[in-house]
Amino acid sequence: MSCETKNVRENLRGKANMADRNVEKKKPVIIARHITKEYRLGKVIVHALRDLSVEVEEGSFVAIMGPSGSGKTTLLRMIAGFEGVDAGEITIGGGLVSGPSVHVRPERRNVGMVFQEYALFPHLTVAQNVSFGLRKLPADARTRRLAEVMDLVKLSGLESRYPHELSGGQQQRVAL
Repeated sequence: MSCETKNVRENLRGKANMADRNVEKKKPVIIARHITKEYRLGKVIVHALRDLSVEVEEGSFVAIMGPSGSGKTTLLRMIAGFEGVDAGEITIGGGLVSGPSVHVRPERRNVGMVFQEYALFPHLTVAQNVSFGLRKLPADARTRRLAEVMDLVKLSGLESRYPHELSGGQQQRVAL
């Protein structure tokens, strides 16, 4: 290693250490400890996640990267509550939401998730897709809520379009 390369590395290491001392560590809002998830495919056991631990600090942006099949979506689904853990624990905001004997339902976790696939019904219009989740409401309340939601996601006027007639971003907002 050249003397110049060594000096650059030492200089960068020193700056990183200074940055670590100057940054106030924020409290983690999501903590996953020793998470394990397995799936059975016939007689084969697939280990989606094995003893994974991660913390997400308040206000941070996190990228989860890895090859296909490495457990990225499984981890997100477990944090959101769509899947339970086989081992380990997940806490959100200081409260235990998932463990071998604990499972807080997704709607009680205050976590949002946008799926890779938007899961829209291709044969239904935008209005019908959005209203699908509102079908337990009385018709007049459903109509009002549809208008509110369409305005909120800036899709008013597109109610009669089908998913294939929308951009990817518009499809994502319908899915929300």
